Amino acid sequence: MKAKESTGAETLLRLLSSMGVDRIFASPGSEWAPIWECLANPDLKDKPAYLSSRHEEIAVGMASGYAKATGRLPAVMVHTTVGSLHASMAMRYGSTY
Repeated sequence: MKAKESTGAETLLRLLSSMGVDRIFASPGSEWAPIWECLANPDLKDKPAYLSSRHEEIAVGMASGYAKATGRLPAVMVHTTVGSLHASMAMRYGSTY
């Protein structure tokens, strides 16, 4: 019996769903084309909703507010290097409000 082959993006979305993640907050990046293709695939079931923001700090703030308001686990996708730095600033200073 041959196992169904999955892309890395499909595997990531299934893993997030299995962890109870139903929302992905993101500052869109061109490196995520495979994720977007999977999110647009109507055959892939139980995938998280994707919410786009204009900046990494906003994405982290939205995810933090969602987690506090619902008690559910969100995911955040940010750009490497500078995006990670911006996201970490939101985590550091967002916790003081």
